[in-house]
Formats: sequence, structure tokens, C-alpha cells
Amino acid sequence: MKKVLVKIICLVAFQSVFSQDLKISKYARVPVDSTEFEFLKNDLSTFLKSCLTKNIDTSYIKESYRKLSVSSFKKFSDYIVDENGELKPDRSWSVLNIIPKSKSKIEITTAIVMHQEDEAADLLCLFHFFTTKINGKYMFYIPLEEQIKDWDTQIVGNITYYYKKCIDTENAKLFDSKNSEIAKKLNVKPEQFQFFICEDYQAILNMRGFDYSISDNGLYRDGYGLVGNRAIFSVMGNEDFSHDIFHYYSGKINNHINRNWIAEKALAYLWGNAYYTDQNGNMILFDTLINHLKQLVEHQPELNLLEVFKNNTSLFDKYAPEVASQSAIAAVLAKEVEKIYGTVGVLKLINSGRDNRLENFLKTVDTLLGINEVNFNSKLTDLILQED
Repeated sequence: MKKVLVKIICLVAFQSVFSQDLKISKYARVPVDSTEFEFLKNDLSTFLKSCLTKNIDTSYIKESYRKLSVSSFKKFSDYIVDENGELKPDRSWSVLNIIPKSKSKIEITTAIVMHQEDEAADLLCLFHFFTTKINGKYMFYIPLEEQIKDWDTQIVGNITYYYKKCIDTENAKLFDSKNSEIAKKLNVKPEQFQFFICEDYQAILNMRGFDYSISDNGLYRDGYGLVGNRAIFSVMGNEDFSHDIFHYYSGKINNHINRNWIAEKALAYLWGNAYYTDQNGNMILFDTLINHLKQLVEHQPELNLLEVFKNNTSLFDKYAPEVASQSAIAAVLAKEVEKIYGTVGVLKLINSGRDNRLENFLKTVDTLLGINEVNFNSKLTDLILQED
């Protein structure tokens, strides 16, 4: 049934020519007054044309959650136009449906397909959004606002949580505490965030307007965050997003060109969490990782930690297959750097170089800790075993 639906959508969207002009499928039924529909069509055409030139006209986007809407419309346009704002020659798009949801609200569904010679067209994206008329002008916005209308809210420190069922207040307090602690360590002011509790990544996509997005096929354990309006969408319904909070604050003080992502992830694991949840829905913290490493080195003394580190060999599948061994080991080293040098040493580690990151990370660790490839296994083992 799904295959049939995809084929139908592709055939419908194929009615569009390769153009940035507004195309409404000939199969779309438009139960809107004909005169009013002309107004809608003109505003919709102007707005979508701006999206497809990489210069989104935000005056057509509803003010509430505007930056989040912009990020979704940009993702939509990325499927159609290249970095220079030129239409990709194998893409076409069309408005599939226009449905009044109330006297003041209309839902619009669009599709983007990719055409291949001698092959059936592939559906790339199904994207829906809403529009309402404000001061004589149609304004557009993503489904988020509609979906959270009946949700509850709870403020925990600097975090405003939005949730459909319930939240774990202890996790929420932990995240708020980490938000402040990480900011303090990096000498920046802790910020306030909006936090939406979602079941999984596909639910997040739907809130952003994407019923289908080929680049996100199969993804469900991720979150999405720190975009417009300082918004966070949870990882698998968990209230702690401190992994990416570290990256967010680090980006405010460290030059993108110099940021070493082995070090970045190490500090995100150490000060935040491993990003993904375990089988019980709990965030995987550094204490869990170090205890597991301790068990490994005690029961497998032959384990070559340097090779594990270099090759990012999986060690934490019992918690979550996405946990990176390289990041966990780097976190052990980063903790020792922080212990000896404080934030000054941490910043040296982070800014050790974006290119040749493994080489530069190891070189900086050697400079700061005297740990190199010759003594890596023995020194790292000592650090792991001395952890409480």
C-alpha cells in the first residue's frame, strides 16, 4: 500500500515542470472561495519563490516560532535548489492539497520528486504547513504551533518544557543544572530554552512539517535542537539535552576552524551525556561509561585501548550501539586535562585543530599529559582504574 501511495504522489507531482513557479497539482481539490483562492495563490507563490531562491521572505512567516518555521522551509528548499539557489535539474515540486481546517486556517501539502532517466521518479519529500490571514496577508507556519496547543508546560529554572503526557522532573532539574554548570565552565551566560518532549525523531519531523523526508529515512533515536528560538526537541522523550548544550556554548567562544571534534565530543560526553538513551530510556552518563571501561580493562587486560580509540571500536552496545568508544576514551583524557589545567587546558584541547583531528588531539594530549602512542595503553588504564 505504501509503495502504491509513493507512486501516486510521484505521478501527481510530476505534473510540475522544472520551474520555481507555483505549481498546483491538477488533482488537487481547492474548496476555497475562488476570489479568496487567488489571494492565497498569489501570497503562496511569492513566498515559495522566495524559499526556492535561498532568500526566504520572513515577512510571510507567522511571528510565533518564526525561526523554527524558517529552518523547516530551508530544509524543504534544500531538496530543490543547490547552494547557489539554482534549481536542481532533476527535481520537480507541486502543491498536492489545500484544505481549510477552520474559518481562519488552511493546511497546504507539497511534494518534491527526483526524476531519473528510464526509472520511476523517487519521492524525496512530503511537506505540509499551515497558513492564516493576518492584516490582509497570508502568513505561513509549520505544524508545531497546532500540535502543542493542548500540551502542558512546566518551567524548570531556565528551561520551559512542553509535553503531551508527563515529564521526569528530576531529569529536568539535572538538565537545568548542567545548562548552568557548562555555561559557567566556559565563562558564558546560561541561556533560556524551549524544550519539546517528543517520542522520537520521526515525531519531531512531523512537528516541523515533514510527513516524509528521504534524507531522514530510518532515523528515530535522534533529537533536534538549539535552532531558532533556542528550541530543543528531545532525544527519545528524555529531558536531558546537555550533550548538545555543550556544543552550543562551545561554539560561542571557540573558532569553528580550530575546533577539534574528538575533543568536542569528549567534553560533551564528560560534562553532558553520550547523547543517546539506553534501553530503559535513560541518558547514558560519563559515570556509566567509565565504570564499563573499568570492567573491561580489569577482565580483558590484553585489550588494546589505543587501537580501540583510533578505530572507534564498539564497546558499549549493551547500552546503545551509537555510543562512540573514541569519545568515551577521549572523555577520560579530557577529565585529566581539566583536573590539572582547568578550563584553560580544556580550551587548548578543543582548539587543537579541526583538520587531522586524531593526530592533533593526540599531539595535544602528549603535550598536556605526557600520554603518547608508546605509553597510551598503560597510562590510560591507570586513569580508568583510579576513577571512583
